[in-house]
Amino acid sequence: MALKILFTFLIWLVCYLLILGPLGLLIIPVLWFTDWDGKTTWWGNRKYGRTEGFWFLALRNPISNFGKEGLAIKHVGPVNIQGNTSITDGKGKVAGWYYIRLQDTWKGWEIRCVYPTFPGKCFEARVGWKLFGNIGDSATFVFRANPFKKFG
Repeated sequence: MALKILFTFLIWLVCYLLILGPLGLLIIPVLWFTDWDGKTTWWGNRKYGRTEGFWFLALRNPISNFGKEGLAIKHVGPVNIQGNTSITDGKGKVAGWYYIRLQDTWKGWEIRCVYPTFPGKCFEARVGWKLFGNIGDSATFVFRANPFKKFG
């Protein structure tokens, strides 16, 4: 499992830091002055479009659609789950962790953990592919860790 996580991290690191992240810092300001809706291209976000502004599209989540399109996989079959899948950093505030993986492929897993850190804040990490969906759906690639996420 450690090699899977390392391999996935290296893919993300190369794509984000060396190629797509810096390109996004250049491309978003150019697209901003066109009639671009913010939902198309790898640098957009299909859900929010350009309403979240430069901070969201170029700094916080610069290649949102790349994770949904370029690195996404098909949810192809049954999963094995360890841990507590009801964890949440939102309403209900349930701390814990889970590990979920597709049974028949190496590129179909996710680790998520949520633990309180400061009053009203938590550490939330999510690495892998979002596999909570129907078989046949696209599973978005995610790689994030935030020690100051709102808790509740």
